[in-house]
Amino acid sequence: MVTITRKNTTVSVAPEPPGLYSHIGYLHKLFQSKDEEWKALGQSSAGIFTTLPGFFHRIVTWLDGRNIPYEVVDKRKARILDTTQIDIESQRETGKLLIEGLNKKENGIIVGPCGVGKTHVIKAILESQNDTTLITTDDIGAATQLFDDLTKLLPHKKIGIWCSRKRTKPEKILITTNESIKAVDTNSIFEKAGLTLAKYNTWIADEVHTLPTPAILPYLAKIKANIRIGLTATLQRKDGAHLLLEGYFGPVLSTLSHSEGVEMGGVAPVNVCIFPVPYINSECRRLPADCTDWRITAYGMVHYRPLHHLITSIHNLLPKDGGHIIFAEWAKYCEILKKQIPGSESLHTKKGPAAVNQIKERIKSGNLQCVIATDLIQKSFNAPSIKYITMAALGSSAEKIQRAGRATRILEGKTNAQVHDFLHLQHPILFQASIKMLKVYEDLGWKPKIMAEAKDLISGGAQLGEHAQKLLQLEKYCIC
Repeated sequence: MVTITRKNTTVSVAPEPPGLYSHIGYLHKLFQSKDEEWKALGQSSAGIFTTLPGFFHRIVTWLDGRNIPYEVVDKRKARILDTTQIDIESQRETGKLLIEGLNKKENGIIVGPCGVGKTHVIKAILESQNDTTLITTDDIGAATQLFDDLTKLLPHKKIGIWCSRKRTKPEKILITTNESIKAVDTNSIFEKAGLTLAKYNTWIADEVHTLPTPAILPYLAKIKANIRIGLTATLQRKDGAHLLLEGYFGPVLSTLSHSEGVEMGGVAPVNVCIFPVPYINSECRRLPADCTDWRITAYGMVHYRPLHHLITSIHNLLPKDGGHIIFAEWAKYCEILKKQIPGSESLHTKKGPAAVNQIKERIKSGNLQCVIATDLIQKSFNAPSIKYITMAALGSSAEKIQRAGRATRILEGKTNAQVHDFLHLQHPILFQASIKMLKVYEDLGWKPKIMAEAKDLISGGAQLGEHAQKLLQLEKYCIC
């Protein structure tokens, strides 16, 4: 018989069964660090194995699979979260499942598409308690947007924010970025207010998949929160570090697909149109086939005029029944496209905070038909009037899904969101990225369509070398 002891910040097993450390320990090796607290995330000493609290369920599953008997000793502090005060019927499905988990004293992660109402889940948690709460998110834009939304939704709550762009005095409810977590731990202003990382009893991590980086991990161990909730639209990471999040927050409490969100009436359905970008030899002379550095983006997209003309044509053909965001790579790219699209506006950090906020308000009010933006409004930006998204920037599948999410908010009269992406034929590396993203869209149930005839597509890929044969596999996506 082994004993599993659950505490707020750890779970331990004694005596340690052979093989348990190797089963859980590999997760801690995803990142290497010399920090002692990081090394302590998975300890095996004197016959006792101690690790992060969220791995409790993984440990139990492992023991059950080997028919090893165990008892559970729960030493976690009593919760002060009163979910009975939340109007469950008014919550969307994500909120209902979260509340069920919290009532069972279980922390965890909620995975749901952009626009499904994760901000309202945070609001529900804050309404159900009056305790210290740390809310983390991945960048400054998301933090300020969340601060603005929550202060409007909860005017009776004192909410603070601490990031490089905006700072208030420390409050019991604090919003910060992942990079600013260490400032909360080391800045004397928090220590004087008695609000260091260890003092926050509830931890809500928005965009939780962005947390596991070597610079941040040592500080996460200092958070002693009893209640831990992670929220994200895309949990998976290429490096496998999403598994480590289970240790901090617990297992996935609920997963809501985009199609399920559509059926619930929570998000708009998405149509994906893929436009082939032609290979023009004179335009690609600065982009050798073996090029693998930043020039792929610079000369394959930012300075590639056929793509600019295609983006302009797409915008000019769109009906004026919704706003249009064109996501571009850099500020310079935004300005190039702005000159080609009359009446459009560019949005990037070089504009300055006042101008950025003014443009954001114009987008939200529906008074700006087209904006060419960097990643400033890629996440946590709510403007239901936006209907069209054009991917003029490269990016990971997670980033593109986030961008598409700017158009999935429900609005009366909006029947669908439309995403425009590109099949890049001008360079093999860009082409491979396009193929991968096409499959991601298909897996999401967004039914991507290539806006070209199959014969024209195949004839336009001679410069792709050995990759050209992959064009034959794309015939099923072509419009005819």
